[in-house]
Amino acid sequence: TKILDKQSEMDELRARRAAEEAERRHRQRELEEAKKRKRTMSILHQSRKEQHEEKRIAKERDTLEKQEEYNDAMGLAAEMAKRERDESLIAEEKNLELRTMLQMQIEENERRNKILETAKYAEGREMKEKMESERNKLEAIRSNMVADMRVKGV
Repeated sequence: TKILDKQSEMDELRARRAAEEAERRHRQRELEEAKKRKRTMSILHQSRKEQHEEKRIAKERDTLEKQEEYNDAMGLAAEMAKRERDESLIAEEKNLELRTMLQMQIEENERRNKILETAKYAEGREMKEKMESERNKLEAIRSNMVADMRVKGV
């Protein structure tokens, strides 16, 4: 019985050691799985963090691009408005210049017409005076001829 008790004790010890070994292995596996889960969660967390950062950077880049696009558009609009103002001013200056030139031509034509009209009336007066003078001479000649004829008795 002593041998059996010793055998039984040894079996019990072996069984306990086997159970402890199995428990140790089981705890080791659980520990490894927990570490693996922790690593996986850490990797997942890091990955999410990186994705979030990438999204933030992409959004920031997009915002900057939109701002640059807006600034470019505003610059072009300002440039176009300035060009249109400049063109408008140039057109106004040309129109004023043209009006001034046309007014000068009109005034020049009016002066020329007035001079021509004055010359025409002066020429008409001269012709009238010459005709009057001619008529007076002819009248004087006729009066002399009539007087000569009376004297001669004709």
